[in-house]
Amino acid sequence: MTRPSARTLSLLAATLLAASSLHGLPARAQDASDGLDAVEKQIQDLQKQLQQLKKQLAAEAKAKAAEAKAKVAEAARLKAAENAPSNAPIAPGGGPGTAAAEGLAAAPLAAGQLQAQGSAPPPLVPQQVPPNVAPPAATTNVNPIPPSEFSDQIPITEVPPPPGSDSLYSASPAILTQMAPGYSFRVGGLSISLGGYVEAASIYRNHDETAGVNSGFGYAIPMPNTPQYHMPEFREDGRQSRWAALAQGNVSDSISVAAYLEGDFLSAAPTANSIQSSSYNPRWRLYYAQIDDSDNGLHGVFGEIWSLIVPFKTGMVPRQELIPIDVEAQYVVGFGWTRNLGLRLVKSFDDNIFNVGISLENPEGVYYVGPNGTGVPGTTSYYFPGGPVYYSGTNYTVDTAPDVVIKGTADPGFGGHYELYGLGRWLQDRTSLGNG
Repeated sequence: MTRPSARTLSLLAATLLAASSLHGLPARAQDASDGLDAVEKQIQDLQKQLQQLKKQLAAEAKAKAAEAKAKVAEAARLKAAENAPSNAPIAPGGGPGTAAAEGLAAAPLAAGQLQAQGSAPPPLVPQQVPPNVAPPAATTNVNPIPPSEFSDQIPITEVPPPPGSDSLYSASPAILTQMAPGYSFRVGGLSISLGGYVEAASIYRNHDETAGVNSGFGYAIPMPNTPQYHMPEFREDGRQSRWAALAQGNVSDSISVAAYLEGDFLSAAPTANSIQSSSYNPRWRLYYAQIDDSDNGLHGVFGEIWSLIVPFKTGMVPRQELIPIDVEAQYVVGFGWTRNLGLRLVKSFDDNIFNVGISLENPEGVYYVGPNGTGVPGTTSYYFPGGPVYYSGTNYTVDTAPDVVIKGTADPGFGGHYELYGLGRWLQDRTSLGNG
């Protein structure tokens, strides 16, 4: 038997060693892949933990900032409360409330000075409170902001409106005219509310009156013997769009004052037309001032107001007139009304359940003069064209005294609102023979 040479043995050993090495490569590659996956998973877990930590830190920082802001706002509110007038509501008996009893009083802000934002303005003294209505609650701020951050902005605060005054406007749907309830801004000691609405009305009539949103009840409806009776009309009109402003303030713990303005575009100068530019001019509907003494139950109003003959929803409260709600600007047949200059005084009894008022109002009559009867014919004079500061194209009656309206209202506990009024007028005319 031949023995293998040393060279052959060496070659065999090298071959076996190489085969052994090649056999271990797949196992080592698998181990490396598993290790890499484990490292990647650990990295992903760390990233998730880092994100959670960032969110937690951000939430803590936000909470600390909100807490610091709240402390600044509270400090500003307390400082303003020390310098502000007493915000005590008027107690049911007319006396001051708890805050006034504690002596929280200070000088009012100067005229034109804006109250610092973040402070609570005093509530308005109740004006003529309707029966069975609670006095206004204390005022609260809407999103108070420290004065140091936004001292140049006009503060918007929540001021309760006069009790029972559910709308700033007296003759329109509340859904159109009511602002966000109770929001106003303050200038000095005054709380001012602004508002208005835009109307786009379409009018269609079977018989032409050549009229806008005001129909001519009783004098402009055409008869069958006229061409207009056989001609329908269609018009569009936005002149009932309205604006208004209400300013209120306190004179003392029991006396408050207010001023109200309201206007629209239902006016037509001699040059106004609807051909090209709709050149109609604005007009004032209402402008009046009022003063209310809650201790003595006395309420005064003067200016351009609704006549006292107009019914009220409750009591005898301004801006609570019961006006028919209609697109028709002439309202409805049978509704008696005027808006003219007047001076009104109202006395309330038994927590405003009973009210008695008297009003002196600007007189202006409408006459009808029929044909002359039997006897000596004459000339009847009852109106004349307007003179200085009146439009010469309009006739004005000649009256000798203001119209006097006396009214009583009752709102008893068993329900309902009841009114009784009387009207006194002093009319004059002159029937002349010849030249005088």
